[in-house]
Amino acid sequence: MERSPRHGHEAPTIANLEIYTKARQQCVVEIEDGTRISMNAQSWLSYPLEKRDTTSIGLSGEAYVVTSSNTLIVSTMKGKVTATASDFVIKSAKDYTKMILNNGKLDLYSYSLKKSETLYCPNDLGVLMVGFSDQSGSPVDTLFRVENMDFEMAKMWTRKVRTYKNVPLIVFVDEMSRWEGFTIKRWDCLPKNKLITASVHYQSAKEEVYSAIKDAGVLLYEEKGMLSFCPEDGRNRVAVIERRKHHE
Repeated sequence: MERSPRHGHEAPTIANLEIYTKARQQCVVEIEDGTRISMNAQSWLSYPLEKRDTTSIGLSGEAYVVTSSNTLIVSTMKGKVTATASDFVIKSAKDYTKMILNNGKLDLYSYSLKKSETLYCPNDLGVLMVGFSDQSGSPVDTLFRVENMDFEMAKMWTRKVRTYKNVPLIVFVDEMSRWEGFTIKRWDCLPKNKLITASVHYQSAKEEVYSAIKDAGVLLYEEKGMLSFCPEDGRNRVAVIERRKHHE
């Protein structure tokens, strides 16, 4: 994307160009300084039409970013990322911003805490999320850095065949729900400490995802795009089927 000089033309009627991706969609955006942003499914990007001294975008969802030698600022709901000549995966939502660095250096800044955390080593993880105060129990943001995470796993969604080996079930379900577009009824019903090994082609039907989860020994129940891992939903479903058979 490149912004054209006005040359006496009227200013644009909108402040930002906005790009959305749906389920099973990805989009690669290259902006005028050479920065490339690969957006995952169900993501949003905002790009200001007015030229500024520093390139700045807004992002919600998930993206793999390769910046140029110019400074890039990525604004999220909870903070902002400042990066130059680096590449990283970023994931943001209302309650968190997370990223893993591959090369270069970046700063993750918290609006509420008014401080930043610097990522400078490959596989550094930066997290800005809602936590809780030990004293009052009130929600408060936390900002921290973790070393030696798996960048290639964080970038797995960019591949045609996504291969997962002994990854936490919640990670697999989170990635597949974003890609396929299904909703999880209650995340707290997912079995804790359950691992899964599976390979999923990006064009595979969602039923293959369901099968992979079942092959890992986990029961799930699907209805109108809503997935449940709660045992009571399974019992209720069986009861409904039995009642229907009885009436028939």
